[in-house]
Amino acid sequence: MLNENIRQREPAKRQALDQLRTGKVTDAVDWYRHNDRLVTATTRDEVLDDAVAAWEADLRAGHDAILLAWRRRDVAALNQRARQRASQPAPSPVPSSKHRAASTTPPAIVS
Repeated sequence: MLNENIRQREPAKRQALDQLRTGKVTDAVDWYRHNDRLVTATTRDEVLDDAVAAWEADLRAGHDAILLAWRRRDVAALNQRARQRASQPAPSPVPSSKHRAASTTPPAIVS
């Protein structure tokens, strides 16, 4: 059994994850919110589009990135959007700060 967190390198991130694991969800979510680690959207389509945009921006910036989803229908929707974007010419504008949080996420489209 793994009893030491080795994935999160920053102490604050380790603490937030520990808070989640020990049931202190409000404390963890507060930390994530105050450190621009949460991205919200009003619709499912908006959050899927934002996730793919962040993933693509990270790949174009040379970062490793991955898209994950809980439900198969969301996996299919992410794959469809990612494949659509992959077939289009690369955009030139810099992504908004809204997509900044994904840049630390470990390339793959999950299917």
